Amino acid sequence: MMDDEELQRLYAWVDEIPLSRPKRNIARDFADGVLAAEVCHHYFPRLVDLHNYPPANSMQQKLYNWETLNSRVLRKLGAALPRADIEAVCQCAPGAVERVLNGRRAASSARVAGAARRASRRGARRGGRGFSHVKRTQAPAEDGALPGGPGAEEGRAAAAARGRAGGAVGAPAAARRARRGRRGAGARGGAGAVDRAPRRSPDGARRGARPMGASRRGRETLSQRMCAQN
Repeated sequence: MMDDEELQRLYAWVDEIPLSRPKRNIARDFADGVLAAEVCHHYFPRLVDLHNYPPANSMQQKLYNWETLNSRVLRKLGAALPRADIEAVCQCAPGAVERVLNGRRAASSARVAGAARRASRRGARRGGRGFSHVKRTQAPAEDGALPGGPGAEEGRAAAAARGRAGGAVGAPAAARRARRGRRGAGARGGAGAVDRAPRRSPDGARRGARPMGASRRGRETLSQRMCAQN
């Protein structure tokens, strides 16, 4: 049984939540499960679809709303209600809705506090990385010298000398690779060259060409034949 102080804290908690109906009699207001669904939706909006909980006056519809809320939301939160408590709330039994809401308040507060602790731990881990995630923009000094300290200039000069020496050593190899590439290109060009000149017969005429005058002789022969027929 809850004392007056606990009841006042519970009623103040309910008053902080925006509900669709004014609160007149808490036992009757929460009997159909609509306002209870709105309370859960306020804390866990992804779990509650308010269109699944229509206002009801019949006992059957009230039980359906509460059973839907119990199976789809409260069980996932680890705060499922027994059948006896659901029936007592639907029947507006004295103290039943306060007992149920007090349990939901404790569960909601625990989950909200747990989420806040997890968020703070993630923030602490991100803040504890220091500068390890920052991309290095300055190369370390050579020969153990600190950047900008004694020996930094000597370290940079030594690095530049090593770079020039490496370039000088690598120049002959690059020249050899260039010569091999030119020789390979010349070989490929000689092997792939194709003579596109037209082929000619030993007498100088192109193969497959029709002798000059062949068509004229054919026409003359045909005209002679036509004259002979006439």
